[in-house]
Amino acid sequence: KASDPLRMSISAIEEAVEENEINLQNKIEAAGGVMVNARVKSVESIWGSPVIHFRGKNQFLDVSAFLSSEDKDRAATLKKGETVSIVCQTAKKIMGAALYDCSIN
Repeated sequence: KASDPLRMSISAIEEAVEENEINLQNKIEAAGGVMVNARVKSVESIWGSPVIHFRGKNQFLDVSAFLSSEDKDRAATLKKGETVSIVCQTAKKIMGAALYDCSIN
């Protein structure tokens, strides 16, 4: 297992998940996660867990990163427009792209 997560941009994740979600997930698992540095569009709480939204290529479809509840305090300090680094374990094609099992670096 690799020690360094895959580094990808939001747009690269969107393209990869559109092209072949299974292939992308295999690459993420092999690398031990995917690291994203991106600008925060918004932060919200869904079912008690923090979610960071990033602007996607389609203005109506954000890329959402679902964080663990342990990151709630750190997510509360994020501001719109701020760049954040996260590492996620799963990428799925759900209304665009969504990242799961994420933590703030």
